[in-house]
This record gives sequence, structure tokens and C-alpha cells, in this order.
Amino acid sequence: MALDRRSIDAKLEAAFERFLAVYARYGGYHYYGWDDYPDPRNYRGPMIWTEGDCNYRLGLELELEFPHSVHFEVPVNKSMFSDFDANSDKREFIDVVVSDLHDFVEDGTSQERFRTHRHELFVEGKYFAAGCSKTWSFDAEAKIPQVTADAARLARHVERGHCGVAAVLVIDDDGFFEERIDRATWPELVKLLIASPAELDRLEIEVKTIDLPNVAS
Repeated sequence: MALDRRSIDAKLEAAFERFLAVYARYGGYHYYGWDDYPDPRNYRGPMIWTEGDCNYRLGLELELEFPHSVHFEVPVNKSMFSDFDANSDKREFIDVVVSDLHDFVEDGTSQERFRTHRHELFVEGKYFAAGCSKTWSFDAEAKIPQVTADAARLARHVERGHCGVAAVLVIDDDGFFEERIDRATWPELVKLLIASPAELDRLEIEVKTIDLPNVAS
């Protein structure tokens, strides 16, 4: 049975809340980050090293809300979406897709029904690592328009009925993104999920209060 937007939102919120709990304890903002190659202190921490790690960690939490329904690096092409137009649509990938197809019945109409199916959730992730505001800040600066482009692209997916809910996950260890993003222009159809020291403060999440079972101290 297809979930409505409110139900999907609630599950995404629960998953992101757990993600923030893990981030509060092991996020890269605790560590020195990366400055420049000669700097012997360079270290990003034990858990999140890449953008893929960000998506994976959120995916783990989404699996608890949507069992056996989380996919990574899903292609945007004619095999996935019946309204894909090679003349106007770009071939790309969606970082995280949640699609519950456990009740999908395979038959002679499977292909068309799949390509017109409304998936639950699309997520794009962006990583602004600890130290991104140091020597290589121009690399982080170049990611800002990429985030807004991802949001605009996800909004189009929602409008076209490809997904019920869309979100951009931003890990912002240095607060670099939050200082530069124009929230007034952010599309209403796309949620902005930020994991940063400032967001933890706003939500009053403290490392010492986090209890993560089955994780070594």
C-alpha cells in the first residue's frame, strides 16, 4: 500500500533524527579535518570520509523505516522513468532512493507500471568535510551551486510524480554551507536536512546524552 506524503515525512524525520545522534557522537566536526598535504595533523575522523559515506549512513537509518527498500546510485533514464526525454532530460544518478515494491506483482505490464511507479523518497547528499574552510575552501565554494542544482532537480522529480518526498542531505562540519546558502530561494518541495554543529546546538543534541547500543565506546 502506497504511503502518503505525511507518512513518508514522518519516517524520514525519524531516520534523520537517528542519523543526527550518530553524527553528534562520531561526526567529522570533532576532528581537525584536512588543511593541506604538508600538515601532519590532517584527520577527518573515524566514520565519514566521503559523500558516499554520508548517503550510506542515512541509508542505514532509512532501512529501519523502509525495510529492504533503500537503493543507491539509481540511474535517471528511460528504463526507470517512462517520461524520460533524451532531448531534454539529463542522464544522471539519484544518490538514495526509497521504493517499497514488495506488493508489486510481476506480469505482462510490469515494465510500464514500474516506470510510472511513484517511489517514496529521493535524496541527494553533499559533504562539506571538516577543514573545508581552510586551504581548499574554493573546492567547497564550488559545491554550493551543486547543492542548489540538486534541489531544483529533485523538485522536478516531485512535480513529475517520480517520488512522494525529496530531500537534500548536507553534512556541514565547518558550518561553511549554512553561512552561504540562501534559504529564501530553496524550493518548497524539497526538504533540506543539515547535519552540522550549529544544527546540533539548535536541536539541543549533546554528545554526552547520546546512547548508541552495540557501538564500542
